[in-house]
Amino acid sequence: MLDEAGALVAFDDLGGELHASNRALLLDDRFLREGISQRLRPTPDTKLNGSSVWVAGSGASKRQDSDGTASRTQETRQGLMVGYDWTFGDRWTVGVAGGPESLRQQIRDRNAITEVDAVHGGLYAGFRGEQAWINGGASYADYELDTRRELGAGTSWEQSLGSQHDAHSVQAFAEGGWDIQLSALTLSPYLAVAYTRLSSEAATETGGTAALSVASSKDEVWTTTAGIRAAWDISGGQTDGARLEAGLAWQNAAGELRADSRNRFVAGSDSFTVSGLPLARNVGIAELGVSLNTSDNSRLSMFAQGRAGDGQREVGAQLNWNVVF
Repeated sequence: MLDEAGALVAFDDLGGELHASNRALLLDDRFLREGISQRLRPTPDTKLNGSSVWVAGSGASKRQDSDGTASRTQETRQGLMVGYDWTFGDRWTVGVAGGPESLRQQIRDRNAITEVDAVHGGLYAGFRGEQAWINGGASYADYELDTRRELGAGTSWEQSLGSQHDAHSVQAFAEGGWDIQLSALTLSPYLAVAYTRLSSEAATETGGTAALSVASSKDEVWTTTAGIRAAWDISGGQTDGARLEAGLAWQNAAGELRADSRNRFVAGSDSFTVSGLPLARNVGIAELGVSLNTSDNSRLSMFAQGRAGDGQREVGAQLNWNVVF
């Protein structure tokens, strides 16, 4: 027989919380969307008409604090994407992009780890007027999840359980803004919206009598971001077109922010629901970057971004190289 404290630990071990928290990991995956957004930022002093190839690498580290119900998570992600687009009449750009990504989520208090291999693909388009601009796109991601958790450490029922299953997401996004030119400084207030629909397939754990059967699920999240970016021309009249950029924004999320998981024991039981950590409803975003021409028809940009709010803290970076033909 267990005392109250021991029983609470046992219930936490048995519940399979990681199956709910890893859905939040995927709902907050902005890999391809952020790469496309950076690609479509204005590129002064490079020719615009013609086709372009671009390559971007990105990575981020995130920590989400416990809310008193679900445990704290630590997450990392990194990936590489390649895109190809065409620009017509200095106004319209249309393109395709895709690439692989790796994600990892660790829940130390539950001795649980989820590792994800993902492949992304998407289409995008952008329009630039004299001052106004708007970008948008849609993407699809295929995820392969590998979960591992240890439970009952130091007890007679200690077990190591694992599962493998797939998930898929569809995203649609749009961003529009207005450029205000002030000598060497350009201010760009903007508004962005994004929609993510995640479909997770059913999973069955193996490795012990406490193995869980996890039901399939569908989750949806909307985000709205309002912010302003500032870009300073620091080229001093040189052909490198060097710019320093900074930005501040606020993001609000709506929808199924707290993903849950419908589980039952493979050995036999009624179903029960376990909740993971919720996505942050309100997040502040700060970014800093620099870009410059590496030749008459190519440009390199580097950006760092920090996000914080509702117990979430994330730091990430992205490197993007674009070549126009």
